[in-house]
Amino acid sequence: MGQLQLFTHTDPKPILRKTKKRILLWRFEGQVSYEFIAGLCGPSYAASMLLEGETNDNDISLTVKEDEAAAGVFVGAKVVFPIVFAVESGSPRFSWKHGWSVKWKKSFSISPKPEIDLLKMLIDLIKKLMQEAKKSSDIKEGEDLEGEPKENKEKKPEDRKPKVSVKSWAMFDQVENQFGQNKPGEIAPEPKLKISVNLVPLFPELVAIDKGLKTLWGGLSLGPNFYFIVPVHIRLKELAFDGTAVENLTTQGKQISGSLSGSGQALEQVHAKVDHTVGLTFGTSFFLSISVCKCFSFDPESPMLRLDEIFGWELTTNPHCTGFRNAIGSETSPENPIDSCDTGSVTVVLDP
Repeated sequence: MGQLQLFTHTDPKPILRKTKKRILLWRFEGQVSYEFIAGLCGPSYAASMLLEGETNDNDISLTVKEDEAAAGVFVGAKVVFPIVFAVESGSPRFSWKHGWSVKWKKSFSISPKPEIDLLKMLIDLIKKLMQEAKKSSDIKEGEDLEGEPKENKEKKPEDRKPKVSVKSWAMFDQVENQFGQNKPGEIAPEPKLKISVNLVPLFPELVAIDKGLKTLWGGLSLGPNFYFIVPVHIRLKELAFDGTAVENLTTQGKQISGSLSGSGQALEQVHAKVDHTVGLTFGTSFFLSISVCKCFSFDPESPMLRLDEIFGWELTTNPHCTGFRNAIGSETSPENPIDSCDTGSVTVVLDP
């Protein structure tokens, strides 16, 4: 529920403008352009919670239970190069009225669209930079490594390159019992894209330890993690029962309170309006992984340093409101439970 799609596309910009060149009875036409396409598919999110409470005169008090939310997102960016190439053949014509003329007919045409995936290029660039760092390190071809078995010293050392791994281009996160834990009336799953860079191959001493652990069906890896984080903030905005809004709505932790006129009557249906805001921020951490015999492992990771927490900076959309309704006492949704209430647009929010 609450899917958001952001899409940007530039019209093709000419690199080589459309031209026609004629050679005898052949005419050649060609054009090369470029266009930039970027998109955010999602985040699609789903959220559910149980509200349990009572009324006292016009006061209403509710407790949130069994709340959970999940969100997923896929991002992409690419540059496309539309190419047009065509060949026309001419056939001479003669008439007494107009004399000689040439009738042109398209004989060959091709329109390829090669493209460059910018996200993949980012990963390849990281790999290239790490390889250059490896070349400038103290590891020399044919150099012995301390701690290696004697038989390994006679062999040509394997090429040692830092390894870059990406967790996924599609990001997903699910949280439970987190309503009101960070901000009042809010639950926020945070899909992440994780890029890990293993620096072990850059250091001879660590390579020796890694090889020693591999003889015990284990290994060693350490280095930085880089995170692209897409928080989805889902906030309870309004609450109503049988079409009557709860006034002075306040939330503290999992407690919701307010006033509801005419609450002495039996209530049948609950209505809720939820704001969801999509953000983008970045983070980094340092990881260490040691394993032995494929059974025992030690995998600590340092606390993540995030831009939104350090500088209070986060790229976000404006809030997008969605309305929900359900029958009181029912844990299943009605046939048409969702009512859209407004739309959102991209903005930059500084929220320390």
